[in-house]
Parts: sequence; C-alpha cells; structure tokens
Amino acid sequence: MSETCGGLSQISKIENGSNVTFSTIARLFNAMNIRAMLDLGSMGKLALF
Repeated sequence: MSETCGGLSQISKIENGSNVTFSTIARLFNAMNIRAMLDLGSMGKLALF
C-alpha cells in the first residue's frame, strides 16, 4: 500500500509542476514497477529504475 500511496504523491507533484526532478520521476516509475531508461545519445543511457 505504501508504494501505491508514494506513487500517487509523485504523480500529484508532476501534475502540479512542482519539484519535478529525475529523482521524482524515478520514484514514480519505481512505485509503478516500470523499468525506464533515459537515452542521452553519445553520452550513454541512464536507468531511472
């Protein structure tokens, strides 16, 4: 239950446009159990979860 509540909290932050950071987005993906990668082109890839 805490993961779901945490995910809802992060979604609320994103919807309101407040404190949207890579950390916030990573926690959101983590709460929803979604694997995400950020492709930075020639600099490589960054796993968000």
